[in-house]
Amino acid sequence: MAFSFQTIDVMIAIQKYKSISQAASHLYMSEPALSKYIKRMEENLGQPLLERHPSGCTLTKAGELVANKGLSIIKMRDKLLNEIRDLPKQKEKILRFGLANCYSETLLSQFLPYFVQEHPEVKVSLIINKTDVLESMCINGDIDIILTQEEYCDPRLDTTAICKEDIVIFLPETYHAHPDLSSYIQKGSIPLKSLKNYPCAEGNGHERFNRLVKQYYKEGGFQPNPIFKSESWSTILSLIPSNQYYCIMPDIFKTPSEGTIKLNIESQYRTHRTLSFGYQPRKTLPGIWQDFIDTARKNIK
Repeated sequence: MAFSFQTIDVMIAIQKYKSISQAASHLYMSEPALSKYIKRMEENLGQPLLERHPSGCTLTKAGELVANKGLSIIKMRDKLLNEIRDLPKQKEKILRFGLANCYSETLLSQFLPYFVQEHPEVKVSLIINKTDVLESMCINGDIDIILTQEEYCDPRLDTTAICKEDIVIFLPETYHAHPDLSSYIQKGSIPLKSLKNYPCAEGNGHERFNRLVKQYYKEGGFQPNPIFKSESWSTILSLIPSNQYYCIMPDIFKTPSEGTIKLNIESQYRTHRTLSFGYQPRKTLPGIWQDFIDTARKNIK
């Protein structure tokens, strides 16, 4: 006879009631059937499991071992069964996360897979839109967390800083041959006024970012004349070698694409912004929200 949960249940019942008849009643068995079951257990284990007395019975050392060690196993069994029974009652947890399209191409892969691995019970619903639209949705309760810039975030939202994002200039690699630019390229930084006579591209629809860019141009003393505009930073970046323009953009992609050079901006204005998670103010963040934020802060480079 194989060792089973019933063996443990029998030993626990006898330990509790110290009586074959009472244990049998508790286990919904007849007394002869229980006595026969105990005898078969003893033969199977090669050890006596109980000692009979005129007033009842007690467990031997072997019986006590089965009852005491088996109790934790029974508790685990009951917990497992309860969790299985509760499965149909559990609602799927959903985290609604909003971010601009440019970050969906770059930042998500740095942290979202880790969060999903740690929380398979959570479905992350992604909402891609412009940041000002996402902020309005978050204020209205249509999104839980958004990726925003702390410097411009709507004051009705609380924020948690994730990382600093530099503002840089991408140039065509061929600008190495331009005498008026070569020294800046070697140095790794450039004042915007040095690009006054060069064509540029502009991020279309990035109003908040472009407000900062206007400050750079004002400092440089000229107005740009963009020859190309796009909402997609990756499109602008990929066309730099062929279109021979420069572009001021957030350092989303970290490493220059083939045929481009990345330089820092020399400016009295700030040349970075703070990427943050925004959410409705509350005393304590839900645990899933906090785990999501912590995972991002840990893994975003």
